[in-house]
Amino acid sequence: ACENTASILTAQASSGNNYQYQWYVNAALIDEATEETHTTNSALTAGTYEYSLEAWNSIFYDECKLTANYTVTVSTAPNILSLTSDLSDNNACLNESFTLTAASDATETTYHWSRNGNAITETDASITDQLTHAGAVEYQVYVTDENCSSAPVSLTITAQDRPTAILTVSEENEYFCAENGNATATIDVALTGTAPF
Repeated sequence: ACENTASILTAQASSGNNYQYQWYVNAALIDEATEETHTTNSALTAGTYEYSLEAWNSIFYDECKLTANYTVTVSTAPNILSLTSDLSDNNACLNESFTLTAASDATETTYHWSRNGNAITETDASITDQLTHAGAVEYQVYVTDENCSSAPVSLTITAQDRPTAILTVSEENEYFCAENGNATATIDVALTGTAPF
């Protein structure tokens, strides 16, 4: 089991009926745990827990009392420590390649990536991607180890159209003569795209 998750323990009598039950954890009685199925406490921290179940026939208590034991090992779940991009302010131009990198506090983990909820096949700590449509895109990643998975972490990348420059000469004719080898002209620049430039 993993931290912050619960396990379900179920007893099954080989024969007979009229059984009553009592569950224990580490030899301590669990209040109101008197059914054949018991759900462990999801707040258990990492460690090993010994669960015991006493079952007896309600008519013949001493003669038909049975005890079964089961060990539950709770493992620490891995965590995503950071998720970053190599972009300035997480803004990308259309068709510009960028890299996202996640860091975990665990080793031997597998990374699970998604883009706007759609799975990405890469399973490494870093992925390279590019966007072909303007707008905000949410990337999400979580990690799994042999036993547990982390909570997901998200990062939003905003894709913008590349700006286009239009140059305009202010003179009526773009051809002009220089006097004494010197000439000046005024050129206006108009930019289209998403500000700021």
